[in-house]
Amino acid sequence: MRDETIRSGVVRPAGIPEQQARPHPEDGADGPEGFDVAVEQQSQAERAGQMSEHGHHDPHDRSGARALFFELRELPDGSAEKAELRNRLVRMHLPLVEHLARRFRNRGEPLDDLTQVATIGLIKSVDRFDP
Repeated sequence: MRDETIRSGVVRPAGIPEQQARPHPEDGADGPEGFDVAVEQQSQAERAGQMSEHGHHDPHDRSGARALFFELRELPDGSAEKAELRNRLVRMHLPLVEHLARRFRNRGEPLDDLTQVATIGLIKSVDRFDP
């Protein structure tokens, strides 16, 4: 048992931090007010964990893609902002590329080739998209 520690008769893997359990609301230890505060603190922590330092959204969340396409159309050609936004839109839709490539694998073409062709198609689609 090199990687495990024993505390009070309970075997726990080393490296996994202990978590403090919250009392059940029916136990009455904290009362209903304490439970509501704990739930609010947990939901705030979850929301804070979803946001990054710079306020960017999850790259797999495509809910705001349409607005980004409108913004892309307004930026001048050749600007650094347009290139960055274009790259962001491409990265945002890469899971779709991977899904399509996996869907057509085992049909005579290597998965890497399918992914590459699908990625090129995605880039062209982002460049030609007219919102």
